[in-house]
Amino acid sequence: MTQVRPGSRINVIYSGETHPFNVTEVDTYGTVATINQGSSNHTMRYRDRWLVDGYDPSEHRVEVFLTIQDLPLEILELITQEAITGGSFEEMSNIRMTNMAFRETVSRAQLCSGSIDQLNKCLIKASEEGDIDLVNELIRLGANNWNRAMANAAKGGHRDLVNLFIEKGANNWNEAMANAAKGGHRDLVDLFIEKGANWWNRAMANAAEGGHRDLVNFFIEKGADDWDQAMFSAAEGGHRDLVDLFIEKGANWWNRAIQYAAVGGHRDLANYLREKRDQT
Repeated sequence: MTQVRPGSRINVIYSGETHPFNVTEVDTYGTVATINQGSSNHTMRYRDRWLVDGYDPSEHRVEVFLTIQDLPLEILELITQEAITGGSFEEMSNIRMTNMAFRETVSRAQLCSGSIDQLNKCLIKASEEGDIDLVNELIRLGANNWNRAMANAAKGGHRDLVNLFIEKGANNWNEAMANAAKGGHRDLVDLFIEKGANWWNRAMANAAEGGHRDLVNFFIEKGADDWDQAMFSAAEGGHRDLVDLFIEKGANWWNRAIQYAAVGGHRDLANYLREKRDQT
């Protein structure tokens, strides 16, 4: 089924003639649409194909087209090239829409459109979720915060996106390593270390918040030794075993750790830390 939405442009081919219409409304199920030509409105229904009420089903067909703002980057580039070499811009833009997933991606990206700041906020979120189609569409619309996007892609463990942002110019290896540590992604931690990351304390704290003891031990071996900050992060994440580890190492800033446990919603751990405080 070729999907339509308000704003879609269609052609009704009838008796050898082409009649252009715009889609103005679509029902909840996407199977009944109102189409408009000037002051004339018609109803179009999907059965095994789109048919327009009032037209003989055996003598007409419906073509659904993309509008130019819906086109992906590679198609826009093709259209531009055709225009440069003498092709018809309008002809090239009349490309049939068959990919509903792409429609949804465009719709999500358009919700983010506006300021560059808003586009970048959406880019950062999409990067953590690993939504490469939405990432590419947001980049096409102007998003460009490569370092924050790389860091969040690293947190989500999306190496393909990490590589994309590195190609775009991202180079904040320490921020990216810290986020990869929070997500527990050792392969990406190693990648950023190879590129020069060395903020061991920040990375240990993030690994502690994520509950990744293997990475905590790894950063301790690298030289991390800020036990209080790591205890705060472990408390916020609710990881009692790591809190105990840092206490054994010398962490004792109890009040701050209690606050972090409370912020994380871990009442039992907050009470445990109060007991530790009162015992000293």
